[in-house]
Amino acid sequence: MKALVFGGTGLIGTELLQLLAKNKSFKKVSAIVRKTHPIRLSDSIESVVFDFKNWTEIEHLFDSETHVYCCVGSTKKKTPDTSAYRSVDFDIPVNVAQIAQKKECISFSVISSIGASAQSSNFYLNLKGQMEYEISKSLRINWYIYRPSLLLGKRTEFRFGESFAQKIFSALGFLFIGNLLKYKPIEAVTVAQAMIQASIKQLKSGIIENQSIFGLANE
Repeated sequence: MKALVFGGTGLIGTELLQLLAKNKSFKKVSAIVRKTHPIRLSDSIESVVFDFKNWTEIEHLFDSETHVYCCVGSTKKKTPDTSAYRSVDFDIPVNVAQIAQKKECISFSVISSIGASAQSSNFYLNLKGQMEYEISKSLRINWYIYRPSLLLGKRTEFRFGESFAQKIFSALGFLFIGNLLKYKPIEAVTVAQAMIQASIKQLKSGIIENQSIFGLANE
């Protein structure tokens, strides 16, 4: 099998690439990035620089042997303009999913967020919900939408608010049991592990909530 990773420079994407490079089930792993990857990748990973505009340029990378993983996402600080924000968090995942469908790829996996809903009054959660709806209604290939809670891990960029929250919630992690497991902070590598497990096992398409990500990663 082959793997295509979009958003490989982010927290989950970086972990995902490292795991895929070590997984013998994949004969080829390609990271689609806007610029050269800031972290040295394995020799087995191909880095493809793409401007995310002319999508026909990369269609040849998709085929029936490929699992597609989309981990793109922005922040209000990086992308204060809502139109530009939408182009990242909605347009890119939907465009990638459409090509994956067109080329009959094995599966398509995408990162969303806990609380995502097209009915939410929160711009971020509303946009994620719209993205989920568009993908779930249009794909016939296997698809998996992940809704992780607060992500734990070391980012290449510093986010003070998130870093502070990570420390607080990590210390209180033992409190997130039972119904509260849905909100328990989760390591980025755990999400990456779950993404690989679901796609390789070709599980039934669907939305995978935070508590289910923990279980899936440990199978």
